[in-house]
Amino acid sequence: MINSKYESGTAKVYSKIYHDRYKYHPNQTVYTTKLILKNLKQAKIKKIEFKDMNIMNIGTGVEAVVFNRLGAKKIYHFDLSNRAVNNLKQLSKKKKYKNIYSKRKNVVREKIKTSEKINFVFLQGVIHHFSNVENGLQNIINNIDLNGKIFLRIYKSGSLGYFYVDFIRKFLDLKSINLFDKIFKKRFKLVTNSSGQVRSDFITYLYNHCIDNIFVPSVFLIERKSLQKFFKINGFKNIYKGEAEEYFHNDLYNKKFSSISYIFQKESNLKYKNIKINHVDQLSIKYKEENIKKLVYFLKKNLDDIKKLNLKKKINLAIDLFILVEAFRYQNSFLNKDIKINGKKLVYPKNLNNIYKKTILTLNNYLCNEY
Repeated sequence: MINSKYESGTAKVYSKIYHDRYKYHPNQTVYTTKLILKNLKQAKIKKIEFKDMNIMNIGTGVEAVVFNRLGAKKIYHFDLSNRAVNNLKQLSKKKKYKNIYSKRKNVVREKIKTSEKINFVFLQGVIHHFSNVENGLQNIINNIDLNGKIFLRIYKSGSLGYFYVDFIRKFLDLKSINLFDKIFKKRFKLVTNSSGQVRSDFITYLYNHCIDNIFVPSVFLIERKSLQKFFKINGFKNIYKGEAEEYFHNDLYNKKFSSISYIFQKESNLKYKNIKINHVDQLSIKYKEENIKKLVYFLKKNLDDIKKLNLKKKINLAIDLFILVEAFRYQNSFLNKDIKINGKKLVYPKNLNNIYKKTILTLNNYLCNEY
């Protein structure tokens, strides 16, 4: 039973945009398999080892299905969503999938204890949505066997995209999701809830990006040093991490810079120590470049007035800001050609400085009632 606004809100958001993941669509299973194999290589786990490994996973269920097909011994799956759990329970009635054990749990507030120790935890895009990151991780790592490993893929604090996400979430939240749907569908006519189309259709990508980042109850942009300290103090060593700087906004040529991967391995069974994992307010980072500092000053100065705009304007503003920051990167990551909507070329800035300038211009237009 879903019994909190956080739980119901999270389940509602992902049910809107991950329809094909919940149904294990072939496009999703193929794509997820490629990602998992890449991440296993980073973790220095060979496929042949899988027959003796117990896996823990949180999510839509498609990753649990892939781990089954890769030959894992047992897969322990948890999620807030009844949809994810019920689908896997139904699937596990088949002989081929009987090694998948799925329970509906809020791992932040409900204790989990697996019947066997876990050798590999796979959390792709999960912990930054926890309502309390430390509590959720404590609950998970207590089940990890000595020498077991945990893979994390998290949103990247300091990236351009999450600079804008963090700002937009200061003036919009889950309560406006239904009006957002009406406005978005009126502006763009067609909306799908198939996440598999995000790499071929910008409007689907834009819709999913807005729903995922504006309306999910928790987006925690993790301070990476505090994350690493948390694991070190609790007996883990960091065996893999992606490239990381305090901030890097010039990521317009590859969407992969929006997230970062970590893999930790349990070296010793220590008594749990509570180490705070910090959120990074993207407006509080000590930027060096004058153009970023100018934008940050403008955003801070005008935030209260932006909050006073009517809800319809705030939703349209959020959509316009996401187009400004995401369109050119989407073009470079997936299309390699200009984006068109209904046959008409979409106009959007194609360098970082113009994105900043256009942001200020767009916000001024909304504040001056020109939209």
